[in-house]
Amino acid sequence: MTDHPGADRPHPVAAALATVTDALASTADTPVWALDGSACRDLLVQLTQAGSQLAELTTRVAHRADVVEAGPNVGATSTPTCGPTPRANRTPTPIAVPPWAPPSTAGRPPGRR
Repeated sequence: MTDHPGADRPHPVAAALATVTDALASTADTPVWALDGSACRDLLVQLTQAGSQLAELTTRVAHRADVVEAGPNVGATSTPTCGPTPRANRTPTPIAVPPWAPPSTAGRPPGRR
């Protein structure tokens, strides 16, 4: 993605996304066990805010893709089908529950935990 056809540098949005993606990839195997409650709370707020910013940017880029008809250029019938498979259409990945985790209390009435 470039500023204009033939530009030598990436579009600022593409450059920012590459930076964020690289930074997140570098922490993929970093354990979070040392985070205390306050740090977890702060990180969750920041992650939620970053997720909102990413969702907004995704919407803007999808709108632009509609305008420039990016879907048909890659054989897609619509803009949503020119990108990766939406999460709702993927097979869910099972979440491993550690053996020391307490049994789930979901769906049980209060007082019967």
